[in-house]
Amino acid sequence: MKTPTQIITIVMSVLFFSCESGDQATGLTVDKTATMDEVQFGDEFNIQITIHGYDDYVPEFIPFDVCLLIDKSASMDGDPFVRAKEAAIQFVDLAESSNSDIRISVVTFGEGTSILNGLSTNYLSIRNNINNLSSANDNETHFHRAMETANNILVSGSSAVRIAILLTDGCPTPNESVQVQNINDVHIPFAQTNSLRYYTIGLGNTGCSALLQLIASSTNGEYRSTNNPNDLNDIYEGLFDVSAHTIVSGQIILKERVDLNVVEIVPGTFEVDNDLQMPSASQLSNFYSTGSIDISMGELRSNKLHTVSFRVKTKSCLPIDAEIDFLMIHPNLENAKVEYILGIVPSIVFLPDVEIKCWKDPGFSIRKEYDPEQNVIAIKLISRYVATTSEDRIIHDIDIREFLSMQFQYIQNTADPALDAFVSGGTTDMLYWHVDELAPQEEITLQFNVEQIAYLPRDGNPLKIQAEKYPEGADPKVNYLAPDGIYKSQRIPQVEVTAYILPSLPSGRPDLGISCPFNANEVFEFGLEPYDPASDPNMATGGPITSSNWPLLDNFLAIWETEDIWIDNISNGYVADWDRDNAIAIQNDIDHVKVDVMLPHLWSYIIGQGDLYKNSEENRLYGKIYSRGEGPSISITDGVHLYVKNFVSDSWDLLSTIDLPVMDPNTNKLIMFQIPPNSLQNDHLNEFGEPSWNAYTSEFKLEILVNSSEKHTNNNISSEKVFVAQ
Repeated sequence: MKTPTQIITIVMSVLFFSCESGDQATGLTVDKTATMDEVQFGDEFNIQITIHGYDDYVPEFIPFDVCLLIDKSASMDGDPFVRAKEAAIQFVDLAESSNSDIRISVVTFGEGTSILNGLSTNYLSIRNNINNLSSANDNETHFHRAMETANNILVSGSSAVRIAILLTDGCPTPNESVQVQNINDVHIPFAQTNSLRYYTIGLGNTGCSALLQLIASSTNGEYRSTNNPNDLNDIYEGLFDVSAHTIVSGQIILKERVDLNVVEIVPGTFEVDNDLQMPSASQLSNFYSTGSIDISMGELRSNKLHTVSFRVKTKSCLPIDAEIDFLMIHPNLENAKVEYILGIVPSIVFLPDVEIKCWKDPGFSIRKEYDPEQNVIAIKLISRYVATTSEDRIIHDIDIREFLSMQFQYIQNTADPALDAFVSGGTTDMLYWHVDELAPQEEITLQFNVEQIAYLPRDGNPLKIQAEKYPEGADPKVNYLAPDGIYKSQRIPQVEVTAYILPSLPSGRPDLGISCPFNANEVFEFGLEPYDPASDPNMATGGPITSSNWPLLDNFLAIWETEDIWIDNISNGYVADWDRDNAIAIQNDIDHVKVDVMLPHLWSYIIGQGDLYKNSEENRLYGKIYSRGEGPSISITDGVHLYVKNFVSDSWDLLSTIDLPVMDPNTNKLIMFQIPPNSLQNDHLNEFGEPSWNAYTSEFKLEILVNSSEKHTNNNISSEKVFVAQ
């Protein structure tokens, strides 16, 4: 019988394009994620829905309707009005050159409004209308009439993106307060309701920058200002770029529908991001009981997002005696969707499906729970077997090996029941219990106290919910003798941690890692001054070892290859300069592989980080240890290990060690190992290419070993694949 083996994040995304005459792009991407891809009865996991606004800059041109509002009051007369006309004509030219369906209306306003043309793509006629404008000579500036006219023109259009660009050098006159109230009470709400976007431009000291900013910000537009009329061309060009490449979606409603036949929603786990209002208690109660909820999310600009999250518990998928081992479940129903509008275009995007493998009910279940208030972790061993007249169905010889993840540190002597063993390791600790037997339908709880350790997720999860992360080699599991007489093993599940509540590293705790020791643009390339890293005053020296990132493309080497380990061969005198001439035959053969076998290649000649490692000669290894903690690390004898892969035994052989120096916060230190000739044996070499090439590959691992009382959250292991010449 198989059981869940890992907790990962499943991401399903849908980028939806709604069409009006086949050319209207919306702007929402909807993701739905689950923090488990395999579950069994009783497992809990998080579901998160994220609604993204489209990228800040949409690469293609978006067809839109625009109304150009130009102030023709007397204060605009002369050069300002001439430059305003030129800028408006440039906007028309940009629309025409885009080869998109961008419709333009031009309106002047002063004592009243004058519509030069309605929405049109007759760009020649529009240019003529602007050129034929007479001088500005009106004695009043009717902002409210300008907005009323633009609103009426734009609302009659059919484009999904509808904007107005309002240019003025003054304030509403006459009756400024009446006009401002009319704008606030009527025209801005009308624009908001109909998803009309206003860009406003203040020319000179208008005295009304606050009003222009209010109009723009209230309608998802932008405010620009300048004292120089010659800047108008650049401003209009910038606004065209924003208008043609920015999307705003409105009246967004998330309609989540959960299939309560396969999961139940855990009450009290519903969360929303800070920009959303939490649903009412009655809405949440209905959601927990029916699986349905509608959430109003308002508008969403480009490059913004809204997120909701809730927790579910898996119901029974298959009985213990089912003939099949698993089936696929889908926590959401097909009618779960997001409704919204873009301009006048109503749109719907259905939530992407999340498919999860659900295993049949095991006779033996393991649960793991974390109480963040009490800082207690509980591991529950549950027998779901039922005794029969012919079988007692008792589980025997249960060994529990729990490893501490990067998020937690065990508080000594808090385990209940007491540990049978505590094993302290270099990167984590192991807690061990032995339970003689577990009777049918019996449940045993093992618990212990922990301290949270700072660990920030490296993804864009706004709610910062993620599963525990374990150091390399840690494998928490339970081994047991099942009632059928077969020894079996199950992995202890990970708990999920709300990472944003974790404290920063407490004073005194170090945080060490391995990083690339040199900049590839500074050393180890042709045409640069020779450089000897051994002369660095921060250098720490040690014993033999090697590694390098040399010299093939990333897609040819293993995915775990890094740039953190560099080679310097003695052939060129340890000057950190590549000795190409001394290995020309091998390099030519590898060039052939790159050019003729691995097209497309990246370079016309080989470039690598460091020299070719030659096993028959002396070599040096360089690495860099950094500290990002808030306290200094202690010196650890033999604290840095260098391993080479043994391909015969499929294990790592220790080549050398070096003392880990004391590291102050926010510092780094180079380390160097000097490698004697013939340090690599046959078991460490894989033949590369033809036998006549005399070329091989090896795999190396550099690791920082930390004090057992310390926990480090950064990368303290770095592995690489290298080329070797005998």
